[in-house]
Amino acid sequence: MKPMANTLVALALLAGCTTAAAQGSVRHSAAASQNAAQASGHAGIAGSMAVATIVSIPLQAAGAIGQASGQASSQAGESLNAWANQPLTVAEQPIIAGPRPDQILKTKALE
Repeated sequence: MKPMANTLVALALLAGCTTAAAQGSVRHSAAASQNAAQASGHAGIAGSMAVATIVSIPLQAAGAIGQASGQASSQAGESLNAWANQPLTVAEQPIIAGPRPDQILKTKALE
């Protein structure tokens, strides 16, 4: 019986030692998993930032072009508005593009 008791004590001591030794590796494994998750999150953020930068460049160029064309159209609108608000000149004689109506009636009466 004594060898059996010695064996059981030896197994109990081995089990206790391996559990104590395994705690360090479990702690390191948990830290490694946390670091991997954080690295994955940082990689996702960095990828999003790269995409945002790539997309923003053409949008900035389009905005600059739009702003320049907006300024040009504002200037053109102001000049047209200034021209349209000038006073009209009134002639002494009316301007008619064609024969007078009484002459048209005379020629139709002769036909």
